[in-house]
Formats: sequence, structure tokens, C-alpha cells
Amino acid sequence: MFDWAGMTRPNYPELWQCIAMIVGVYGVGFLGKLFGPIGFVQSALEGRFTWWFGVNNITNDLIWLAPFFLILKGAWTDAGPVGDLGSFLRGRNALVIFLRHAGCTFCRETLADLSQQRKQIEADGTKIVLVHMGGTEEFFAAYGMADVERALWQLLGPGVWARGLASFRKHGVGLLEGDGFQMPGAFRVKEYRHASAGDRPDYCHLS
Repeated sequence: MFDWAGMTRPNYPELWQCIAMIVGVYGVGFLGKLFGPIGFVQSALEGRFTWWFGVNNITNDLIWLAPFFLILKGAWTDAGPVGDLGSFLRGRNALVIFLRHAGCTFCRETLADLSQQRKQIEADGTKIVLVHMGGTEEFFAAYGMADVERALWQLLGPGVWARGLASFRKHGVGLLEGDGFQMPGAFRVKEYRHASAGDRPDYCHLS
């Protein structure tokens, strides 16, 4: 490649800068594909790279800009509107439930409990709000919660495993979606902080 581009063989700090950039933005592909051509143009203008070497940017970067943009656009659209939870709740009597990922058996158990206790919770006008990391309409509909507003010891200790087995018999488990290390929680004027992922609060008492 270097011989073809009319360049002496590798002794270019830009190569290591490029590799560092790739590692640094590995999870944000769009930025990597954007920064690559910018770095090449800078080095070519300084005479470090020949312009022929830029052919690499066509297949490595430029052709991927449109697909990555469409992926990011689709993810943003599917996520729905992003709002200020504080502003949304201001003046409302609400029970806010912070869920873990949709594949978690405790998340499923929580939705089942809320579904069973929903009429009692909402009897005095309390509104249930679910804060979650993802899940299809079908997932929430299975628990009758599709119409609800949705705007290492703690996770894996012996007590958590014991509770997990008990919950698994009724609710099963699904694929990991979102951050598997996020702790659950339920908040209102009365606050309940989970000591472990397996805690099971009394939602009627909280509401």
C-alpha cells in the first residue's frame, strides 16, 4: 500500500494517532469515520501523506458515513422524545419506577406486581411512570402496562441469586437489553432505595 501510494514504508506518527483515535471512539463509529478523513486531509496538506493515499478513506470511512448516520437517526427516532422528568412530574402525584433491562427477571416481576396492584395505586389519582432502558410495546403490553408513561454484590450476591430463582419460576428471563449493571429503584415522596437487585418493594405502600 505504501509503495503503491509513493510513500516510504511506515514511520508515520499519524498512523499511531489514527489507531489511537479508532480505539478511543470504537463505540462511536460515526465519529471515527468522520475524524479519519479530517486527519488525512491535514496530513496531506502538511506533505506527510500523498493524496493517492486518501483512496483508503473512501472504503474505510466515507462510504460508511451514510449508513452510520441512518443507524443513529433510527436509534434516536425509536427512542422517542427525551424530556426533563422533573418538569414532567411537577404538580403530579406520581409513582416513578426505575427498571433494569427488559431481560431481567426482577424487571419482569416488577411489571407483574404493578399490573396486579395498578387499580389500587391509581385509585387516588397516582400516575405510574416507568423509567427504563428499552423494551418493545409487546413486552410492556404482556403485563398490561403498554399505556403507562415510560419517559457487584448488589447485582450478583447470594441473596439476589436466591430471589432470582424464585422469580424465574414465574417470570422467566430474557435477553440482556441496555445496561445489565443498572440498579432498580422506586421513588416518590416516600422513597425506596433498593439494597440489591432482588429487593421487592410494596408499591401500594409507596403510592
